[in-house]
Amino acid sequence: MDNEQVIDIERWLSRGALAAHRGDLLTARRIFRALARIAPYDQRVWIGLARVAATAAERAEALSRIGPSPRSPLPLSGERVIEPSPLSPIPLRGEPDNQTTATPYTDGAKGIRPSPLDSLPDKVPVATSAGGEMALPPPLTSTRRHDQTQPRQRRLGWQLPAMLLLIAGGLLAVVMWQRQTLPSPPAHQLPATNLPPTLAAIGPLPTPLAGGTMVTQNVPTPSPLPPTPTPQPTSSPEPAMQPIGRLVTYDNWQFGLLRREDVVAIEQGIGDIKPTGQLWVALIAVSNDTLLERTLSATVFMLEDDAGQRYRPIAGASSRYLDLLGRSVYGDLALEDRFAPQSGLRSVPLLFDLPPERVPIRLWVDDKGWSLR
Repeated sequence: MDNEQVIDIERWLSRGALAAHRGDLLTARRIFRALARIAPYDQRVWIGLARVAATAAERAEALSRIGPSPRSPLPLSGERVIEPSPLSPIPLRGEPDNQTTATPYTDGAKGIRPSPLDSLPDKVPVATSAGGEMALPPPLTSTRRHDQTQPRQRRLGWQLPAMLLLIAGGLLAVVMWQRQTLPSPPAHQLPATNLPPTLAAIGPLPTPLAGGTMVTQNVPTPSPLPPTPTPQPTSSPEPAMQPIGRLVTYDNWQFGLLRREDVVAIEQGIGDIKPTGQLWVALIAVSNDTLLERTLSATVFMLEDDAGQRYRPIAGASSRYLDLLGRSVYGDLALEDRFAPQSGLRSVPLLFDLPPERVPIRLWVDDKGWSLR
């Protein structure tokens, strides 16, 4: 061929199927008739033409061209091989079209709708006209946007009023809630009279008597005074305690009991630490705020039990406790260690020996402390 042009068969098959699906049978029929002249061996063209045929004769002719797939050399079971016959030339444009609807073709023997999308070569050579243009219909114009906007408009038609009603109902509920009056006080809380406070307290003034009337008042005989009650002994108020976690300051030191769980009882002794009663361990935070290295005094700390007795830490027990259990695990420094200048908070274990039946209730640092209850 002198003028040969390669066209995309698959693209025009898809356009014809899309036009038939939208109901534009005239455009679909023109596409499939043009493809029948270009690719008469492609049975998908005849299937599409049969679906959009304008007349029964045209549909019968298209069905007679449908045979087995070119890629299957043997016919399928139950199928009949039909040799294609020459196709009479049919004009692509200007042909009258009186029928605009067609019934989709269905294979009556099998009840299966034939698919026009069998795999075939995507591009085939085709002869063109003297002007170099192929006689195919113009590209299809899509009306999908209009079809898609209609359901959206219908949805907005009822969604917008519903949203406005919900907003109005919410505003009305807020206004009604704000206008609710406070409940009136109970009857027993209302004042007995509407008199001023002074009159309500002392009662109304006596009504003056008529002139010349003498009133004699009975002077009551004084009764003997009741015996003076013996004052009962009162317990001294509990000293003000610091809340757990607050730091206290003493002699440029800072101390803190960070958690109530940092004061625990140990049922038995630890290593060579053998208490005579119950062993208690308190883990406190200590910071040296001076510019000098120094040590703590063991007399600063005391543990008070529920009987009011106070106990000082066991001498040397803090160092032995860390040596047995490990430093930086159960404490950073011992009570006997030296603290670096500006050391920051360091955890220090304190060990106390209390009677077995006693429970600690306060931990003291000089005259300040934390309640353990």
